[in-house]
Order: sequence, then structure tokens, then C-alpha cells
Amino acid sequence: MNLSELRTALQERREDYSQSDAKLDRKLNQSYLDICSRRKWGWLRREYSYATTAPFVSAAAVGATPAVGIQVLGTQNGNIVIQVQDAVSPGVGTPTIPANTLGKMVRIDDDFYRVINIANPSSPAPTTAIEFTLDRPLRCTVQTGTPLATAIHYIKVLYNEIALPVGTVTVVETAMFDGGSTSYGTPLGMGAVGPINMIHLGRDVEGRPSSFSVIHKDPIPAPAYAVNTGVPQAGNGELSIGSYTFWWTQFDETTGAESALSAGATVEITDATHDTIPVSITTTPSALREDLGIKWYRSKTNDSVPYLVGFGAGPTIQQICRRDTELSTRGPASSSTMFMQLYPVPDGEYTISAITQVEAKRMGDDNDRPLFDAQYHGIILDGAEALMLEASDEQGRSGHARQRYEMGIARMIQSDRMNQQRRVVFGGVRKARGKPTWWYGAFRPSGT
Repeated sequence: MNLSELRTALQERREDYSQSDAKLDRKLNQSYLDICSRRKWGWLRREYSYATTAPFVSAAAVGATPAVGIQVLGTQNGNIVIQVQDAVSPGVGTPTIPANTLGKMVRIDDDFYRVINIANPSSPAPTTAIEFTLDRPLRCTVQTGTPLATAIHYIKVLYNEIALPVGTVTVVETAMFDGGSTSYGTPLGMGAVGPINMIHLGRDVEGRPSSFSVIHKDPIPAPAYAVNTGVPQAGNGELSIGSYTFWWTQFDETTGAESALSAGATVEITDATHDTIPVSITTTPSALREDLGIKWYRSKTNDSVPYLVGFGAGPTIQQICRRDTELSTRGPASSSTMFMQLYPVPDGEYTISAITQVEAKRMGDDNDRPLFDAQYHGIILDGAEALMLEASDEQGRSGHARQRYEMGIARMIQSDRMNQQRRVVFGGVRKARGKPTWWYGAFRPSGT
């Protein structure tokens, strides 16, 4: 049953059609999410793949032509806010900042810092630099010999973190696939390391990742500006008549981290021939961060649930006319805060494949369905009915509904076969405990 059918069934159970749809949805979702939180269900496991990024290296010798990357002058020693310049043409034009440097670990000389903010220089600073805010004062050599009077320190950006999907509870298993024509897709094991132990490992050790830990980090700030929607223009009739809401987020291309949604902006289409909707973020240049990308989201017709439209290379999309059936995944309910930290720091492009335990999302669209089998959908109704009876202070009747609800969850636990990797089923109820039954599939070719 989908959400609309569950709502109708709950009304029939109570024989009371005076409840609003919003109230019924709250009770159904409360019951559904309670079921999902009772256990690390097998149907709440997801596989995700991530691509690693090599460090942004700017290790050209001082005075070399052309130098590459970004740099900082030693005269800023002791500053927390430093002005970063382009090493290709020092002092000329705006620096070419590596994409997605916000929140990354950087190496300057032999010290490591975390970039906690990036901004255009404040007046009256020169316009040929970008300001990095570090987590602690810069500590580097101030002077050097001729021909340079002031030391130039090249900055190395490390990409050793990967954002896990919003709602991830834990990482069940992780493997790495070495890229290239000789890998044959053979998985290589990765060992889990506690975050406490990770801080004792070398920060600048590069190579093929072999260990990981899971940490929480501050989220990317949510967009401060809502979407600006233009007047619908003539198109090919792909959008239905009705209202549409638009959002946007900021995301990090190297880690996959994403901010929360911006405020929504709604536009009406009153003529079926007008389905091209110009959308922009704002005309204010400060609305966009130079180090983050953009994702666009749109609701379905006369709905309020965000779905991914696509990625933006700039602050404007002139044509958003995808059909509702062509929209992608649902938008994030919050920002990314859970990250997988890799060791050693990836020295190239690798593929990290992980099985994660995730939280269920509330049902918002009428066509949304619970993630588990339909034979257990009635348990959601038992829980929602118990909640409604308890709210009405009908304790006697609510006790029976609550008992059916708890017994139904117990049946679900017994049939959750996907969560029993350490059991081998012989038939019936007979089981033998043993080692995990998963297989990596690694082999040693003959003749090697």
C-alpha cells in the first residue's frame, strides 16, 4: 500500500473521516519510522560507491617557471586569515582555487591546517587574492635568500574524506577497487580503524587506502538565498498545469557532501503550452561560494517534496521542463555530517564501495510506499491506530492495538533473513552459527 491507501485504511479502521490528511500522515509516519528504528534491518542497507581524488599538489620549486597551484607569503606568519595567491601568475588576476577546498586539510611547509572558511578579501585588501580562514595561526618561515625577499609557501590540499549519505547510521562493510585496465574489478579489503586511532597515523602518507574510520563534521552551510523564479515561457507542453516549488543546495564534488535545502520558491503554470521556467539563484554575486557546486531540486505538480533536477555549472537554469516521471532522487532532509576518513591519503582515483546502514525517510508523497514487504504494511496501521487511541485517552482499546503492533514487529524480526550473515540456514528453524557468509571473490591467477 502507498501512503494514500494507508491513509484510507486508517480512516476505515477508526470509522472517522473527520481527521485531516496531515494528521493521519503524521500518525502513519510515526508508526512507520518507529518500526524502522527497532532494528538494523536488512532492507535498510544500501550500497554506495565513491571516487577518491588525488591531492592538489603545488610543489613547484620556488622561482620555477611556470609554478603551479596556490601559495601564501611568509609575511602572513601568525595569521589565522591568510590571503592565498595564484602561483601561476602571482599578483595578477584572481587565484585559481582548487575546487571544494572548504573544510579540507591543507599542508603549508611541514604543518597541517583545516580550512574552515573561504571568502573574497575584505576591503581594502587587494583583489588578487582569496582569503582562507585556518583553524589555527599560520606557522611558516618568514624570510629566504635572494632573489626572493619573502618566502613563498606552496599549499597542498588533501582529499582524504568521503561524505556518507544523509541518514547513515553505520558502515557495515567497505572494499576498495583499484582503477585502471589491470584491476579487473578485484576488491581489496579495508580495515576499520577507530577515530581515536586514526589521529595517530601520518597525515601526509599517500598511497592506496587500506583503512578507514567514521567521523562527524560540521555541515556545509545551507544556502542563504532562495531561488528566483521567472515567468513561465512557451514550451512543448511537458509540464502539467499547477504549482511547482524549486530549491537548491551547495555540494562538495570531491567528498559528495551536500548542504540542506534552501528556502523554496513556488511558481504557477496556468497554460499547458507554457512549461519553460527560467530559474536563478540571485543576482547578488556573494550568494555563490566559488569552491562549491550547485544542485537543483523541484517538486512534482502541486506537491511539496523536493526531487533532484540536475547539477548546475552556474547560478542560472533557463529551462526546467522535465516531466515529473523524469525527476531523480529525493532531496536531502538535512546536511551531510557523517564522513568516512581514509588512510593513507588517496594518491589517485580509486573506487570505494561501502555497505551502509541507513535510516528510513518519512513518507511524504501519496505514492510513497514503505520499504518492507506489503504483507507487513498492516503493522503500520496497528501502530498508527494505537497512537490515535492513546491521544483520545482510550487506553483500553489502545492496549489491544499496541499488542498487535508489537507482535507484528516480532514477526518481522524473525523473517529478516538479510540481517543474519553469521547464520547458515539448513531448513525450517535449524541454524548453525559461524563466520560471516559474504565472499570478496579475490583470487590469484594461475602462473603468478
